[in-house]
Amino acid sequence: MKKIIGLSLLFALAGCQATKPPAPTDDTIISSKINGMTLTYRHIVQPPTAFTPLNLDYRTLYTTSVMSSPGYEGKLIKYLSNGEHIEVLGIAESDWLAVSDRADNQLIGYTPLKSAVKSDLYDGVVAQHRPRMAQKQCVKVDGGSQACRQGSSATWVIK
Repeated sequence: MKKIIGLSLLFALAGCQATKPPAPTDDTIISSKINGMTLTYRHIVQPPTAFTPLNLDYRTLYTTSVMSSPGYEGKLIKYLSNGEHIEVLGIAESDWLAVSDRADNQLIGYTPLKSAVKSDLYDGVVAQHRPRMAQKQCVKVDGGSQACRQGSSATWVIK
């Protein structure tokens, strides 16, 4: 009788043990509170250890990579196109931008600080860095020919 009660108790305890939760995948959503701001992000994205909140609209200056951690040693999450609007949630360690391209402001990863500017400064920055057409200089040379140079080049071409 004691054996039956003991076995019954053993089976009852075995059935009551909690099952382990499934291991998180790269797409499991996690939340953390960092410097007073709650960030939600996928498990593949490393939460920042240092964080300065911004929550500003930025635009990318060139096609850039979004990485899983603030630095090039992380995994590539995606590419952002030139001129794309992103929400900069803040500045993470190593001066990387913590970015989101989602309506719910979920942290998608990190991009280098110099890869984007505030949206209201974008047009001015892009215009400032556009190549300017060089002035062509020409002088008359012996017998009606011309020698021309393009911009500040030291090379003259006889036409």
